[in-house]
Amino acid sequence: MNYTRIVKCTKDFPIEIFDLIGGSFGENASDLHKDVMKRLKNAGFPVSKEFAVESRGDGRKGRVDVVINLDGELIGVELDGKSARRKSIYKLQNNFKRWAVAVRY
Repeated sequence: MNYTRIVKCTKDFPIEIFDLIGGSFGENASDLHKDVMKRLKNAGFPVSKEFAVESRGDGRKGRVDVVINLDGELIGVELDGKSARRKSIYKLQNNFKRWAVAVRY
């Protein structure tokens, strides 16, 4: 069973979202994504998955795993493997004021 842990985020990342994402679990990456989405939706947060962004830092377009709409502000979350990937951080820093990267362990 895999669990998520937030390893990098903005200082003002909402604690209520931090707690929901940090406790997600699943047998594989797909299950973890589904659990994160389910937890956020059940808590009343409007969420989108695979949110398109113009660049991931290497000249190619990219997608952010989960985007939460918090009172009109979009908050990005990337769900990575064992460590935060450079392109994940780039996508988040360049498209969102508040963001987090969670990894599986």
